Amino acid sequence: MDFPNITLLTASNWEQWKVEIRVLLLHYGAWQFIEESKTEPAETSEDSKTRLPGTSETSEVASAKQVLSWREEYDLKLRKDRSYTLIYQSLGPEFKPLISQTTDGAEAWRILKKHFEPTTRARVIQLLDEFFNTRFETGEALGLFLCRVKQGAESLRKVGHQLQPLYQGY
Repeated sequence: MDFPNITLLTASNWEQWKVEIRVLLLHYGAWQFIEESKTEPAETSEDSKTRLPGTSETSEVASAKQVLSWREEYDLKLRKDRSYTLIYQSLGPEFKPLISQTTDGAEAWRILKKHFEPTTRARVIQLLDEFFNTRFETGEALGLFLCRVKQGAESLRKVGHQLQPLYQGY
């Protein structure tokens, strides 16, 4: 498979790669398998319910699982598999062994996230250093600068370090 617009993941481009692969997975309808562990749709269409023999009523499944037609099951499996293959194919060769033991897209995403976004104290200190070294560059639009400040604050929030509004300066 060839993805001409997707940058391969390297040791230094996790943030850019993460956004690009999320957009690609959204395009293929596979992002839901990454962000949710639940893979079944909330509702089924009327034609996907199974009919009881000799009646015009549809059966309801006793458990919480919903009955899907074979076509819907196939589509669901195809999109779930696609979530993994798109991630795998967009990795640089040095990172493919990290996720080669799984075939689940959500698990692959968790492994990569744990590898590139550790939540250790050292990571928090690194993010704080990056945040406080954010400077307004000559010729840069103010909106872009504020966006970089917000991204830095959001990165810190994701690892469990909430910045006081005083430090965010907007």
